[in-house]
Amino acid sequence: IVLLIQSLSVIEEGLEEGLIPR
Repeated sequence: IVLLIQSLSVIEEGLEEGLIPR
């Protein structure tokens, strides 16, 4: 479960910085 939360936070940061196009 912790890994899922960590991955979600990383994805959120990527979206904020525009590193992950969507």
